[in-house]
Amino acid sequence: MDPAKVIIRFKDGRKLKGYVRDFFSGASSLGFRKKLSDKETSLVMDDLKAIFFVRDLEGNPGYTEKKEFSRDRDYVGKKVRVTYQDGEVAFGTVLSYNPKRSGFLMVPSDENSNNLKIFVVSSAVRELAFLQEESGGG
Repeated sequence: MDPAKVIIRFKDGRKLKGYVRDFFSGASSLGFRKKLSDKETSLVMDDLKAIFFVRDLEGNPGYTEKKEFSRDRDYVGKKVRVTYQDGEVAFGTVLSYNPKRSGFLMVPSDENSNNLKIFVVSSAVRELAFLQEESGGG
């Protein structure tokens, strides 16, 4: 399996950019490399806020991600609003969610986001709200 480009955000506000290989959502740690040529270091999952699987490690600093769902797009999964312990709010869809698991995968609502998917660490979440479908689509 090719390594995935990730941006890792910690609960304490730190951020790392690099690569992971063989990601397993139930693991208690994560193998991480800043560069592909670096030796892998182990990160404790419970120290993390989220793992952002990204298109590009640099992203687009001038782009502001939309915090809403487009009415012109069909989404797979259940629409959710995640409020992290630090107050940040994110919108996306999930195929499954179990609060007893270490985390869950979420696809951002903004299809133009640099984030392809996000592994949200459950202990970093203050609230997860399932959003109701609006009448007439959406």
